[in-house]
Amino acid sequence: LPLSSAVEVDGMLYLSGALGTVAGGGLAAGGIGPETRQTMENIKSLLASEGLTMDRVVKCTVMLADIKEWPAFNAIYADYFDRNYPARSAFAASGLALGARVEVECMAKRRWGYGDRCNNPLIIPHTSFYLGVIARVTVMENIVDYR
Repeated sequence: LPLSSAVEVDGMLYLSGALGTVAGGGLAAGGIGPETRQTMENIKSLLASEGLTMDRVVKCTVMLADIKEWPAFNAIYADYFDRNYPARSAFAASGLALGARVEVECMAKRRWGYGDRCNNPLIIPHTSFYLGVIARVTVMENIVDYR
């Protein structure tokens, strides 16, 4: 296919849409539940191949063949993140590749830089030298601001 499974630009990894495909081809059997779990495992595996984990995911876009399957999808999706859920958009889409029930694309940040903030309360100790005085500052942030 004329696509890359992931492309990195300036420390952001953009993953192509993932399906619940299994080794040897085809989709995970059993409907939205097993297909969602396999989709998320495929994302997790791709991130791992790039040296990243699910906690680096900052945004997901979810396409569901039937929006009524949202609760079943959501229950499994939540298992793949701690309380720090990425931003997310979701919509119904007909005609997903291979007749899939779900497709998920993600964006992940390779490293947090100075000033980056995530949606969990972080306590980050900083030591700075100013006019020979050492000041220890503790910063707590609750706002999403990925620069």
